[in-house]
Amino acid sequence: MSEARIVLLIDMDNIIYASENTGLGRFQVTPIIEILKEKGRLIIKRAYADWREHHDYRYEIQDHAIDLIELPQRGRTNKNSTDIKMVVDAMEIAMTLKHVDTFAIVTGDKDFFPLVSKLREYSFQIIGFGVFESTSDLLVQNCDEFIYYNNLVKSQRLTSDIDKENIFNLLISAVKALLKDGLEFVPAAQIRKTILRKNPAFHVGNFGFKSFSGFLRAGMKQGYIRLKNNPQTGFLEIGLPRPPALELEPESINAVNEDMETDDGEFDSYSSVLNSVGLRPWDPESRQKIIRDFKKLTLEPRDPGDMVLTALIDDLVEQYQKDNVKIHKSQIRDIIRMMMYVGSFKDSKGRLVTSYSAPIESFNLAKTLSWVNALCLVHVLKFDPTLSKPTEAAKLLFGTGNRVPELQKLISSMESLDLIKTSKTGSETEYKVTTDRYFAPWK
Repeated sequence: MSEARIVLLIDMDNIIYASENTGLGRFQVTPIIEILKEKGRLIIKRAYADWREHHDYRYEIQDHAIDLIELPQRGRTNKNSTDIKMVVDAMEIAMTLKHVDTFAIVTGDKDFFPLVSKLREYSFQIIGFGVFESTSDLLVQNCDEFIYYNNLVKSQRLTSDIDKENIFNLLISAVKALLKDGLEFVPAAQIRKTILRKNPAFHVGNFGFKSFSGFLRAGMKQGYIRLKNNPQTGFLEIGLPRPPALELEPESINAVNEDMETDDGEFDSYSSVLNSVGLRPWDPESRQKIIRDFKKLTLEPRDPGDMVLTALIDDLVEQYQKDNVKIHKSQIRDIIRMMMYVGSFKDSKGRLVTSYSAPIESFNLAKTLSWVNALCLVHVLKFDPTLSKPTEAAKLLFGTGNRVPELQKLISSMESLDLIKTSKTGSETEYKVTTDRYFAPWK
């Protein structure tokens, strides 16, 4: 599936006023940019305002390469001038730029409802952003997805007229709508899209969940759904429980990203342990290839603005597609995330980079290969402190069970850095992990 090509249009007068007058403080564009970069490629970015009035925002907006569209205030007509200019620009883009498929509109103003409706008639996807207290319900319900700015900048949860029981009813309704032709499972991504069509303002954070997968996991625990990983794609799939009671799929342990045990109290493999904490290491050959190829990309001459993880990931995806390499973007992102966890990426001042949009320098290849393996081993040892299956661990990390000596060498290296401590009881060796899930061993 090709990535979304997004046009971002910001009604600065509306969003600044709403943010500052509802207790959210100064408007921050960065969280919006971060979300949109995860969804696709930003083709056009424009912010509309009388910039003499909002001059203190100019540099912050320009730092994100957003075009400032100047609309000087003349009498009392400036608000309509902003609205009209945004509408005209949006329709011009829709009619002339055929490669654009998504519009992100930052405003809570109901006057943009006709624009949203017209763009949807032309098959554009619409993502809306606005402040909860000042956003028109009419606008929300006509977007394909609406993200409340409150959830991006505040730890507080928005109140909602949907309680937890009803949110699971919404989930079940979406699953039933997609289960056709004898299918037992459907991709989780399709479920989320279906829920958003029913309720564009759906946001799991409103109900105490940190992620959509956390929401699904809670639904599985309470017996509303079944979960499993598709063995061909590696992606999460959802099904309805078998009557009269929920029956967990053996693959479901791969679907969750927190510590969870199967019915017999044990994981079926070390690989399942890593999946259970949100780490998908894939096979060692692919993992090492991604890291090595990513290193080569960082050494190529390029503009500083292109030395960000999102751009580098896109370039690697394009390279693999060109070379017919069967590695998907999701696999690349999984490995890059692990590299971030162990502190592979630093900026020009030597600071750790933990954002996909921050500029990076090149990284130490040998250390990264070693410490991505160390990250995996940390969680294996948390589950199995005696490392009762060293051959399986070696196969997980190095691709073959014959490399147990290298595994022991890695353990010794981790001991020297106090990431683990070793104790012996008779002939049995036990390893105690002394580090957290996210760690940067050589920061």
